[in-house]
Amino acid sequence: MTVFTGINNHVQGLLFVIAAFLFIFSSGFIFFDPLNWNSFAHDLFKTLCHQFHWRTYAANDLYMATCTRCFGIYSGMFIGCLSIPFIRKKIKPVFINAIIFIVSTLAFNFIDFTGNFLGLWTNTLHSRMMLGIPFGFSISYLILTAYYIQTQKK
Repeated sequence: MTVFTGINNHVQGLLFVIAAFLFIFSSGFIFFDPLNWNSFAHDLFKTLCHQFHWRTYAANDLYMATCTRCFGIYSGMFIGCLSIPFIRKKIKPVFINAIIFIVSTLAFNFIDFTGNFLGLWTNTLHSRMMLGIPFGFSISYLILTAYYIQTQKK
């Protein structure tokens, strides 16, 4: 048993595999692309992300498969899957806390988007990614909390 007491290793493992896949493929293989997977990664995410090249990181004349905010979300999910097992003793799995966490991270992203849209400030690649990471982390936390609560009811 890992993450929260009572969570099955298979659920945590599945979430980890999904988060790792999203994290790796959303990078677009811009640093290391021996099999020319960059275009394949772009095709995978074209319905999930606008993929504007001016809103993403680039290296070696390749753009990431997602914008920096989406990459931050997938990175946060991956970080959550890696770190939650280590902080599980300090986190009490309460569903309302998970909901508050995810809503607050969504609110910060909305405020950032709105401020940029209204011309109050200009968000950057880094600010988009740094706001995506907590949202992705909160997704992992919400999924694992919901699963823990469901397994405790049985």
